[in-house]
Amino acid sequence: MSKLDEKIATYSKEMTKLGIPVDAALLRAVTKGCGPSIYNNDSETVSASDKSELDRVKKNFMQKKLGLSGDDLDAGIAYDFDGDGVNFAVLSQHATRMTLCLFDEAGKEYLLIDLPENDGHVWHCYIPGMRPGQQYGY
Repeated sequence: MSKLDEKIATYSKEMTKLGIPVDAALLRAVTKGCGPSIYNNDSETVSASDKSELDRVKKNFMQKKLGLSGDDLDAGIAYDFDGDGVNFAVLSQHATRMTLCLFDEAGKEYLLIDLPENDGHVWHCYIPGMRPGQQYGY
């Protein structure tokens, strides 16, 4: 089994576990389109506390890959710590649901949270008690 096939199997299994219908052809195309970044634990997730990393995601993924522009970029990846918790937000014009994945220090997924709020294509939630530095992905 190739590395690509291993990733597709992992994503398919997770989608099934979450009750998300799996379109095998679409999943293969999206996974392949993500390129080599999915094979590196560091590049597979984004550090929201690192402004330069968020700027790279906006430039290289949101602008170049997705073709987004304007103020939506800042709304597309939002992270906000108010001292008591963290607000997470992600822009998706076509999503029917969005799941926040939290990872432990070893990079192992330990909690999945369906984002309950959707305002103008921005899915978001607030997690009280969360601190900066938490590893996460969508």
